[in-house]
Amino acid sequence: MQDGLFLLLLLFFIEMAETAQYQGATFNKAVNNLYGIYKHRPFRFVLFHASLMYMLYITVSYDLLNIWTLTIILTKMADLGMKLYLFRKIDQAGYFSLESYGVEDIVLDWKLRYLSVVIYTGLFIPGVF
Repeated sequence: MQDGLFLLLLLFFIEMAETAQYQGATFNKAVNNLYGIYKHRPFRFVLFHASLMYMLYITVSYDLLNIWTLTIILTKMADLGMKLYLFRKIDQAGYFSLESYGVEDIVLDWKLRYLSVVIYTGLFIPGVF
């Protein structure tokens, strides 16, 4: 029980630190800022996804391969893949804008920005306990 609580709190703090990297008032600005980090230091960008590496470690070392942890891992991998796809689009066009897809820019307020913390820690609870 105490191990599970410690693992949950560690995931919470890793997720908070990971979410804090999204600097920008809108989705376009956040993606372009992340692209700047990726372009200058790709290894640092991968380190910003510490919760994915943490979940892989937890799943293997504690033998927690269940639907909850697998959902977190697959969602995090899809998130990283989507970011890399957007970065490839930025490399081709020189910038990223949702308007080129016919969609208005999305304002990232604090509730939307920290939604991932609630979702991933919420999925982690039934996976561990």
